[in-house]
Amino acid sequence: MLTCQLAALDFSRSFYSVLDNDRKSILNFYVESSTTPDGTRRPTIVWNGNDIPTAEEFASMYRERMPLTKHTVGCVDCQIINNRYHPDLRSGGSNVSISVVISGNVRLVDEWGPLHEFNERFILVPNRQAISRRHGPPGQHKRTWMIAFQNVRYRTVHEEMSTDEMNGIQMDVDDMA
Repeated sequence: MLTCQLAALDFSRSFYSVLDNDRKSILNFYVESSTTPDGTRRPTIVWNGNDIPTAEEFASMYRERMPLTKHTVGCVDCQIINNRYHPDLRSGGSNVSISVVISGNVRLVDEWGPLHEFNERFILVPNRQAISRRHGPPGQHKRTWMIAFQNVRYRTVHEEMSTDEMNGIQMDVDDMA
């Protein structure tokens, strides 16, 4: 498998595991807060259309206001954006930035709670400390990929449907043919 695919799959497994089971570690996934010369904040986080100013605020919101979650990833798609993210470090391998799109569903409250579909887009960048083998903040130096951009969208809530309602939907579809 290519580095891009391995990185996206590894990231999706570990990120959603932390969201569901170890919320105190959320910050370890994000680049350090900064502002680029053109005024762009890093990381950029958009939650259902709302700008979240910092990774610290996102982590706090998720820990304090989100009910328990259980994510199930259905699809992971990725592609390399930049073949040499840190120009002063060696190219190739883990010195690339990656666009990752992940979709699936999440149950809120418990494993039987309301079901939401979600779609998330990320731009992952290489962790400079991991590439150069320097130590950053605790836990962060172990992350090969860091979130520079995140756009989260919960799309729908599925309610229980009776058999008659489900048959009605099928009948409506058949009537359209």
